[in-house]
Amino acid sequence: MVQTAAIIVKETKLLLRDFSALIMLFVLPAMFILILSVALQGAFSNTDTDERIEVLVVDLDRGEAGEALTEALRDAGRFTVVTEIDGRPVTRRRAVDALGRGRYKIGVVIPAGASKALDLEAEGTVEILVDPAVSGELGSAVKGTLDGAVFVETVDGLGSKTLKLKRTVGDLEDATRQLEKTVETFEETTKCLEGAVEKLKTKLDEVRVTVRRAFVQAQTKGTVPEGLMSMGGDSKSLELDCPRPEKVAERNSGEPTDEEEDNDADERRGLSVTQAYTSTRGRPVRPNSVQQSVPGWTIFALFWIVQILAVNIINDRQSGAFKRVLVAPISMWKYLAAKTVPFFIINLLQAVVMFSIGVFVLPFLGCPRLEITNVGALVALTVAVSVVSISFGLLMAAVSRTILFVAAFSTLVLVIMGVLGGIMVPKVIMPATMQRVSSYVPHGWALDGYLDVLVRGFGLEQVLHDIWALLGFAVVFFVLAMWRLGRMSTLD
Repeated sequence: MVQTAAIIVKETKLLLRDFSALIMLFVLPAMFILILSVALQGAFSNTDTDERIEVLVVDLDRGEAGEALTEALRDAGRFTVVTEIDGRPVTRRRAVDALGRGRYKIGVVIPAGASKALDLEAEGTVEILVDPAVSGELGSAVKGTLDGAVFVETVDGLGSKTLKLKRTVGDLEDATRQLEKTVETFEETTKCLEGAVEKLKTKLDEVRVTVRRAFVQAQTKGTVPEGLMSMGGDSKSLELDCPRPEKVAERNSGEPTDEEEDNDADERRGLSVTQAYTSTRGRPVRPNSVQQSVPGWTIFALFWIVQILAVNIINDRQSGAFKRVLVAPISMWKYLAAKTVPFFIINLLQAVVMFSIGVFVLPFLGCPRLEITNVGALVALTVAVSVVSISFGLLMAAVSRTILFVAAFSTLVLVIMGVLGGIMVPKVIMPATMQRVSSYVPHGWALDGYLDVLVRGFGLEQVLHDIWALLGFAVVFFVLAMWRLGRMSTLD
């Protein structure tokens, strides 16, 4: 029992000796809760939030339908309607260009004649144009809002038509009742006529019999005129040939009538909503899961070299090798360059493996193949990301005293950077404040650059601003690390 207590006391003293690392055990999960809760606020918040997604709206209808659909987007509580870009009205061409360059994430094009389509008098399609580097859930959210608005407006229009139809049916019922009275009168008249016809037939039969008797008597006496003989009076010649209504032929041509053709056209009428991705390549682009996941997790993997590099330098400090370097005839930057070159090579090999998985391995697992259209831009971005990660590793080594602390602290910082940069949480669902913060972490610039190359089809010239931003982070991290390591001999 005494030995167990002694061991407990010893381990407690060791933990308290590295008090900063102990604190990180509590800070790490707390920071995860804070950062992820704020970052995911846009995904789980209610419609009362002020954080909204900007939606470009091109209203070619300029009628009731355009106003109704635009108002539906505003009332949804998740979107801000944008009808002008740089003070100029949004056209379809400007919307496609802005979306393809990533300036906006989503746009809606309301076609001309949408109001007639809502009244089922024509056919129309509302287009939802989505930035190809954005997850499809955003387009689905807008599509759901517009589908609901189209349904409501169509039902309202059908309600008005139903009222008119009821009035028309009422008028038809009145006309039908009047027609029924007319038919009854016609039937009574028909019966009278049929009685008169029967009487007429009876009289005609009597006349026929009388004439035949007179004809026979005259023929016997030989006094029948020659003209009367030529008539050859036949009883059938005196019968009336009146066709009856039930003998009228029925039409059975098999051809569709005009009314049936109108019914087919009615089935095609109405306003529908479709979703498509767009880019500056001149053709629609549909991003896939591989294009979204491979670059993001490649960045995340490249930055984990930070821990290995920082631990390596701290080991040098704890073993006394770093002090020997300080007194040796070698400059600090040469020491760091020699120290980091192997890690830089590992980073590049790591990127090659990650992208090769997307190109060669994932297709065998049923995933789309990662299409790389601009190798030069991809290599330049990867080199810039590697330089940033190594510089950040030097900074982590400079501000950390123990391996336990650097492991906990670097994990915290790297995960927060991954969240803010849009790797773990899509930036489009973050609040606007968090989206602006993403420009202050290298992960955000790196992910935007990779998506520009792999999804939007940009070249080296178009991603230079991302590369320069990453190199700027690298310079800041390296300068801070050099300043801190330069004072290391006095601090240790």
